[in-house]
This record gives sequence, C-alpha cells and structure tokens, in this order.
Amino acid sequence: MAFAVPLSKPNCRETCGNVIIPYPFGIGQECSANPSFTIDCRNFTYPEIPFLSSLDLQVLEVSLRQGIVIVNQPVSPMNCSTQQKELSLGKSLFGTPFIFSRFYNVLIVLGCKNVVTLLTNETTTAAVCMAVCRSSSYNPTDTSCNGVDCCQTSIPQLLQEQQIIYRSSDTNTMFCGYAFLVHENWLLNDYYKYKGLQDNLSNPLDKEFVFAPVALGWEFPLADFVSGICRNRPYYYSYWSNSL
Repeated sequence: MAFAVPLSKPNCRETCGNVIIPYPFGIGQECSANPSFTIDCRNFTYPEIPFLSSLDLQVLEVSLRQGIVIVNQPVSPMNCSTQQKELSLGKSLFGTPFIFSRFYNVLIVLGCKNVVTLLTNETTTAAVCMAVCRSSSYNPTDTSCNGVDCCQTSIPQLLQEQQIIYRSSDTNTMFCGYAFLVHENWLLNDYYKYKGLQDNLSNPLDKEFVFAPVALGWEFPLADFVSGICRNRPYYYSYWSNSL
C-alpha cells in the first residue's frame, strides 16, 4: 500500500487554488520556513490565487525537484530613444533569498529597433541582445527568436536585479518593443496568445501583455533543514544550487 507524503508543514494547507504549496513555502507565516517564503492565498477570485508575500508577485508553480518558484513579473514596452537610456526590469530581489534562475530564464528582446545590454552592476556588461529587421515574409511557426525581429540571450549566475541600458534606432513611434526576463518555455507556450506582438514584428505592442512568467531559485539555510521541521527531508529538500 502506498501513502502520499505531505509536502506542506504538518497541519498546514497544501494548496492555494490550483497551485501546490510545498515547504519551505507555506500559506501564512506559521506554515512557511520564514517570512520570505510566506504565501498569501488571496480569494478575490475563484479559484484562489497564491502570492509570494515578500515580493507581492503571483505564484504560478513551485517545483522542489527543479528548485524554482515561477512567478508573474510585470512587463512594459520600452520608450523609443536614440539616446542611451537605463531601465530596471521587473522587481529587484535584493534583500531576499531569491535569484533569477540562469538555467530556466532567458532575456528576450522583441522588436528589431533596439540594442539592449544587461548589466550585473552599474559598469559590468553581462549580455547584449540585438535583433535585425526581417526582410522576407513572416513565418508564423517560427519561435526560435534567433536574432530576426527577436533575440534572446542567457543571464549570469546569482542575478538579483534586472538592469539594462538600451538605445533605439527609431523615434517615430512612442514604443519600441520589449525587453524582459522570462521562463524559457514562454516562446512556445505563451507568445502567440498576444496578437499585438505579431502584428508588427519590428515594433510590437500588445496592451494585454503586462506579465511574464519568471523562474526564481532560492538559497535555503542548511541549519533550517536539520532543525527538525523537515521530517521527510528527501521531499522537502530544494535543489536550489542546480537552478542558480
């Protein structure tokens, strides 16, 4: 006979809406390892929606096997500028145990009018992404984002803030595409949900595109694992080091 091993802390809820909430995360502070991992289960819709309280971001999935929590990060289009501009993307993770996973995320630039540079600090370049404009007809089945109208690049390890500098080649329009960090599966699973992103590939804009899924890894202090809380250690252990 097989028995299901609970993933939550004893006497704590295991799900919020359609999302399983395993320890070290927990619904309410009494059920999480510490305030950084507290989940706020909000019931203003049905089913309920989990939010990571420390970042106020919606939780889409928690995977202990991959050592990641997938959250919805805000996204907005870049303003056109022929002058170099600096921009912060999404929310900063400074002061939290979370990092943007380099294994599961990529930096994507939609539109071919921008040169985007990702910084690890004010002076150090981590990545550069630039797409060329398409000269032939659009292929609606192409999701490669291989440098034509769209480019993607990897991110550095232990990144906690998304700081970019960019320059546009055109100021005839107000918005010049997007630069955002996103889970690597987004192009295959979600990109075509936003029609406005395909209407004008050189200068995409979709007012419905306001969030993108991002995978966060975390560092969990070893002392907390041996404190007696995690009685079923193989289930509660997060392979966070593999997701950095």
